[in-house]
Amino acid sequence: ISRQQFVRDSELTIAGLSDLLPCIDVDRWVAAGTAVQSPYWFMAIREATGLHRGLPPTEQPFRCADYAGFCDGQALLRAFCPFTCGCDDARSGLALSRPNQGCPAQCLAITSKALDSEDCSDLDVSGTANWTRYWRSYQHVMSAMFAQRSEDIRRFVDRKIAGGCAEMSPDLFSGADFSREDVPLFQHNGLAVVRGFCPARCCSGSDLSPECPRSCPRQATTALSRAARGIA
Repeated sequence: ISRQQFVRDSELTIAGLSDLLPCIDVDRWVAAGTAVQSPYWFMAIREATGLHRGLPPTEQPFRCADYAGFCDGQALLRAFCPFTCGCDDARSGLALSRPNQGCPAQCLAITSKALDSEDCSDLDVSGTANWTRYWRSYQHVMSAMFAQRSEDIRRFVDRKIAGGCAEMSPDLFSGADFSREDVPLFQHNGLAVVRGFCPARCCSGSDLSPECPRSCPRQATTALSRAARGIA
C-alpha cells in the first residue's frame, strides 16, 4: 500500500469509513486481499479486542466470525464485519448500528427494504437474546454518559427486557420513545430504534416513519380519504 493511501485512511472518521464500505463482511469480499493490502485496520481490531493481537493477516487470516463476540464494543469491527455484527438486520439486537458507529451506510437500505415487507405485528421478544442484547448495549452507552444514574438505568433496562414490546416507557434522558431516529441523543450516539422488534407499537398513529412496514395502516392517509368521501 502507498504512503499516500495510508495517510488518507488514517484521516478517515468512522462515519467517513462507513460511507466507503459495502454491507458485506470483509472476508467475503471479491477483493479477498484487502486484509493483506491494508493490514493496519485489522491489526487495530486485534489490538482493541486482544484476539490474535500482534499477528498480521498474512500470518493469521482475518475472519469476522472469530470476532463476533466483540461487535457491540468495537466500531471498526462493525465497519468491516457488518453481516457478522448484525448491521443489516433490524432484529439482530445491535443497538449501535448507525453509520457514525461504524455500520456501513449501505446497510440502512438493506434493513429498510427488509422491514418494508414485514407484517405490522410485534414480536414476542421478552427476555430473548437479541432483545436483551439491544438493551444491555443501551445500558452500557447511557451508563458511560450518566454514571451517577447507573442504577436507575439498570432498573429501566431490566424492565424493558422483561416487558418486551409492551413496555414502551420513554427514554430516561430525552423523554423520547424508542421508535424515532430523529432524537438528538440517539443520533449522537448512533443508537438504533426498536422498530424491527415492535413495528405495531412503533408504527401506530399518524406520524409514521418511512421505515415502517407497508402493512402498517397509514392513519393520516385513511382519515384524509374518509374526509374526501364525506364520511365522518
